[in-house]
Amino acid sequence: MKQKTAIKFVAFFLLTLWTVNHNLIAALQTNHIFHTPIRTRDFFYNNKTQSSGSFFFSHAKKGFNFNEKKVSVLSLDGEYNLKEITKALDIYNNDLENNTYVNPLGKLSTDYLGRNAIYDNAVTIQTYGINISHEQRLFKDLLFFGVKLPIVHLRTHNKTVFSTKKSDPFFNDIYNNDPTKWHNIEVARRDIHQELGLQGNLWSQTSIGDCEFHLALHKAWDHVLMCKKIQLSCRLGSVAPTGIERDDDYMSSVAFGNNGHWSIYGSLGAEVELKQNLTTGILTSIVFPLSHKDLQQRIAVYEEPSYLSPLKMDIKVQSGILWSVAPYVTFENLLQGANLHIKYTYMQHTKNKLTEINHDDPVKSYLTRADGLFVDTEGLLQVKRLKEQNKWHEHYLTFEANYNPHLALKKWWYDPHFYALYNYPLGGRGAAQNYHFEFGIVLHF
Repeated sequence: MKQKTAIKFVAFFLLTLWTVNHNLIAALQTNHIFHTPIRTRDFFYNNKTQSSGSFFFSHAKKGFNFNEKKVSVLSLDGEYNLKEITKALDIYNNDLENNTYVNPLGKLSTDYLGRNAIYDNAVTIQTYGINISHEQRLFKDLLFFGVKLPIVHLRTHNKTVFSTKKSDPFFNDIYNNDPTKWHNIEVARRDIHQELGLQGNLWSQTSIGDCEFHLALHKAWDHVLMCKKIQLSCRLGSVAPTGIERDDDYMSSVAFGNNGHWSIYGSLGAEVELKQNLTTGILTSIVFPLSHKDLQQRIAVYEEPSYLSPLKMDIKVQSGILWSVAPYVTFENLLQGANLHIKYTYMQHTKNKLTEINHDDPVKSYLTRADGLFVDTEGLLQVKRLKEQNKWHEHYLTFEANYNPHLALKKWWYDPHFYALYNYPLGGRGAAQNYHFEFGIVLHF
């Protein structure tokens, strides 16, 4: 019997890989770009082992900054300002005692230095993928073991466009009236990118994402407390950093998951079937990422965004805690086995803690920098306060339509359930505005 079950699961796995496009993204992610929620129907069990496969597409261009206004996703970590970037390069080369360095913008004219030249850094992030998961019943209908492995294709593209609304009138005048000078500025800007070691504006990768596995306890009671059914489910699990980490040489690069962090998590869910075909419930989870050392990670020298910093150094990252709560309601059997599920999710991530590993580096980041060239103590304290705003929160709605043939009194092999869901972002602070579509099938053995 066990051998037949194993053969069925392997066959389903291969069939899904063959029929679904090659590409996805991991659940329980702690980065502020992608965070795929747990499906409610996957959280509560019946007395059967189940396997599922899904295809999804995610799309993000904008995000909610710390003032809760919509901005480019890259602008969540700071604006692209030539004044701050060139200032960081001057500080960096001064600390290295590089006397041969000449600022590319200052080479044209010293009048260009110290003035705001701000660019809108538009970015498009698209993710296609498949998600393979399996829930194995270990003991009756009480104890289950689950594993989920995504396969992801992620493509990003960024484009910088000069902003006359945000920049100094001095640069606006050149931009509008002197094409030759502006061309020279753009050439200098490309030289600055070379000094920073930045590559092109298109980044694309295909890989597995972070692998998630868990143990789950489940208990159900029929006809209690004036309800048709009450269910409780608890999960304890971990997320392994099997996905690709962010590539700092590309501005728009995005991690495939928790960016190299191991994490452990706990989830608790309660569901009440109030009456025939009407169910409500709530899910809550908390994720504890573990410390991780990132070799040669970009980090700001002073005021510039970290993704535009000339400094790369070893940083110990203690990622913040992620917690979420999600109440929902399900209307079942609206039309011959068709169900509608609506869920509201609120997620919050606490502050990350960054620490320099090697304190003997000649160039210091903003974390340990003292006053010096172009830097005053009061200004540095202000920079530190602003950059500590790396916590984020987000809330969104999930709409799911699914089909259960059992409710339509149909007996199909492996009792397949089909579903389609859509996540609609409502708002947030410091997080991307990510639209998520997913289509899947769940088989029961």
